[in-house]
Amino acid sequence: MKATADRLYRRICEGLTAEVAEALGHRASGTEDLERQLRDAISVKDWDRGRRLSSQVAKQNRHAG
Repeated sequence: MKATADRLYRRICEGLTAEVAEALGHRASGTEDLERQLRDAISVKDWDRGRRLSSQVAKQNRHAG
């Protein structure tokens, strides 16, 4: 149930302009696009691409925090 709600929330946020999303309190992370690509790679079982994207997300998170 939570996974379905999370997917729906992401779809709604992806449909908003950056200005509207921010006005509603949604802050995009610096890795949001990479995370979307990672989810896409995993959904089609592209493990090499998923591994590469996962490393990129982790690297950006280390530098951000």
